[in-house]
Order: sequence, then structure tokens, then C-alpha cells
Amino acid sequence: MAESIIKDIVDRKWSILLFSGIATLLALVVSLVLPDEFVSQASLLPANSKLMDKQRLYENNIQELYSAYGNAEDLDRLFATMHSGAVIHHVADSLKLVDHYGYGGKKNAKSLAQKKLEKNIKLLRTEYGELRLRVWDEDAAMAEMIANAMIDRTQDVFDQMFRSFYDRSLGALKGELSVYEKESDSTQVAGGRLEVAEIEKKIAEYEITRLNPPAAFFVMEKPSISLIPDRPKILLNVLITFLASLFTVLAWIAAKRNMNA
Repeated sequence: MAESIIKDIVDRKWSILLFSGIATLLALVVSLVLPDEFVSQASLLPANSKLMDKQRLYENNIQELYSAYGNAEDLDRLFATMHSGAVIHHVADSLKLVDHYGYGGKKNAKSLAQKKLEKNIKLLRTEYGELRLRVWDEDAAMAEMIANAMIDRTQDVFDQMFRSFYDRSLGALKGELSVYEKESDSTQVAGGRLEVAEIEKKIAEYEITRLNPPAAFFVMEKPSISLIPDRPKILLNVLITFLASLFTVLAWIAAKRNMNA
């Protein structure tokens, strides 16, 4: 069986080489025609979410109890936020990517720009607990701008969620304070006045904390402008196409031999 397959391969060697050569040539032409794309990349480490508690501002030993760097859950949270619509849509709008990508005047231009931005972005969680961000664009400077905009917007989204949490807490405390103030005014009970003072203290702490959101992550590697295109990878594309076409022909010969056997 093996000998017959080898004989078929030898007999068809020129056809095999011709087919593989044409496929490889097409891959080379397509790779040369495709525009060059530059990559800008950054490396981020998530911050420990436990340090978002207000005690970080009022307890000196909380920094000693917890590491500044987050765990796998914090990394997942950072990944989800950076890949969310709140970040993608804002970056696409703020950098006017509709015009940059050439979608101006087209139907659903904003949606097309956002989808292309998502396609040109890659987020990778590594075994070392970091998040790698890679952004491709035909303009090297724009790739860097997009990467920086994504990092800045991600922190903004974390800040908004942080303030929203304390806004709800402040609303509840102020409502509680209003009740105690009415009761203390009507009864003039010392305990009531102490409760009022305690709630006022909490409100002051919460308001200060709300104005000082912590960092959601640490930037280990800042985005930079690349001088050498990262895509297309011409040699890799040509090699993969050649091997794939060669394997396809050999598999076809083997399958045909089995059918005739």
C-alpha cells in the first residue's frame, strides 16, 4: 500500500509541484499586495481590588496586609473591562476611527469601525498574571494612540464604577442621617446626637474616598511607535501555504488510492 502511494507521488511529482507552486505564488502575491500594519503593545498588571476599600486612606497597615498586585480574578476583571463596549466604543469615537478606517458616509459606519477596531486588537492573559495588549494599524502613530486611549479609558471606566459604588453608599448614609437628625431634634437624646456625629464622620470619609479612586492596574510596558511592520508576515504566509497545499495534494492521492483499492 505504501509503495503504491509512493509510486503515485513520484509519477505525479510535477503536478504536485505545479499545484503547490501556484498556491505559494498566490500567497506571495496576496502578502505583497496587503498593506503593512504596525503593532503597538503594552503590558499591564492588575491592582489588588481589596485596596479599593476606603480603609486604604485611613489605616496605615492595610498596605502591609495586602499586596498591591491583583490575583487571577482581578486579571479577569481587567480583561473584561478593556474588551468591553464601554472602552471600544469610546476609543472608536474619540479617535474618529470612522474616518481613519475610510468608512465615512457608509451605512452603519460606527459599527463597522468598532468591529474593525476589535479585529485589530488582541488581549492576552499570560501565565505571569499580566495582560498583554497589542494593537495593529497601517499608521504606526495611530496604533500607539489607540493603545494609549484604551489604557486611559479602561482606568476611566474603573473610576466611574468606583464612584458609582460610593454614590450609592453616600445616598444611603445621607438618608439615614436625615432620619437621625429629625429624631435627635425632637427628643434631644444624647445617643441620637452621637449617632448623627458618627454618620457625619462616615459621610466625610466616603466623600474623600470617592474623590480618590485607586489605580486599577499598573503599566509595566508603555505603548510605543513601531518602526518595522508586524503584518503581513510574508515568509510565514508563503511557508504555511506551501506546506498546506503539499499536504492537501498528498492527502488527495492517498484518499484516491484507498478508494481504488
